[in-house]
Formats: sequence, C-alpha cells, structure tokens
Amino acid sequence: MISHQSLLDLLGQYPTQSEADVDFLVRTISFVESRGAFSTDRQWQVGHVTGSAWIVNAQGTKTLLLHHKQLQLWLNPGGHCDPFDTTIQQTALREAQEETGLKSLRRAGEAIFDIDIHTIPAENKFPEHQHYDLRFLFIADDNEMPTQNHETLGVQWVSISDLSQFTTQPSINRMVQKSGMLLAQNG
Repeated sequence: MISHQSLLDLLGQYPTQSEADVDFLVRTISFVESRGAFSTDRQWQVGHVTGSAWIVNAQGTKTLLLHHKQLQLWLNPGGHCDPFDTTIQQTALREAQEETGLKSLRRAGEAIFDIDIHTIPAENKFPEHQHYDLRFLFIADDNEMPTQNHETLGVQWVSISDLSQFTTQPSINRMVQKSGMLLAQNG
C-alpha cells in the first residue's frame, strides 16, 4: 500500500509552472490529507489518487497514446493503484507496462512530472468520481511496437506534430509543452 505521507512528500516537491499546476497541486494535497491512508483506494467512491505515465521517445518527437475503451479517448497510459504497489511511481510503471507491453520503458526521474484532476463517468458499480492523477515522465524506444490489452482499442506511437489528429485534451497539450522544455534543458 502506498503511504499517504510518501504522496505528500512527493507533492511537496512538485515544481509548479502555471496557475493550473498550483490549482491541481493544492486540490490534490487537500484530498490526500483528508483521506489519509485511503487516498489511493479505488473503493473510495468520491475519488482516488492514480498513477500515470507520459511516454516519449528519446528525441521528444513522439509520444505513446492508447485509445481507452471506456472513455473513447486517446490518452496516456495509467490507472489505479493496486494494494501491492508501494510507490506511486511503481503504479505508473506497472500501468504503462500492462497497457502498452513496452519493455524499454525507463523513468526520467522520481519527481512528479504533471498533476491532473479529471472526472471519470459512472460505470457499473462505480459512480462518477475524480482521479487525482500523478504523472511521471518515461522514455522508451519508439522502434519497439506496443501491444494493447483488454482496456484499449489501440496503442500507437504518435508524432507530436500530428497529435491534434488524435486528441486536443488540455492535459495532453500541457504534458507536450512540459516534456519539450524538460528534454531541451537536459538535451
């Protein structure tokens, strides 16, 4: 189980770059503090913390997106924390591997890359709820062919210049900007 203190420690180190970053950070800290050890529990029906991956190739010119079956959107991989996950970074890596099949994934640091809060529509036994999504930057070999799982309708490498043909989600555009800046700094 992921400790809420480890989440608060990570959140305390998150480098905000915009008003949206500050808003998502403050709201996520408040949620984690109010839910304590249960902030990652999927059964918590108002919402829960999730872990996701923003996967780019080494040049930062492509990203890996999946077509989410339930949401009918092209998104970055990620999802719910499992009881055996001990860190949110582990959740993000496990979800990325399960949803893409990539073996070449490597995390570009331990820090949170992006935070997003989004509403998940009601389905089956779960009512509409919030995902407090902590995202981590990963680098992978874009020559490796991804594989899809039962949660997806497709998984593919997408050129950043062609991204608008797949999605115009503000959170995806925000991660494109952040990864471009980060890769340029570390160039």
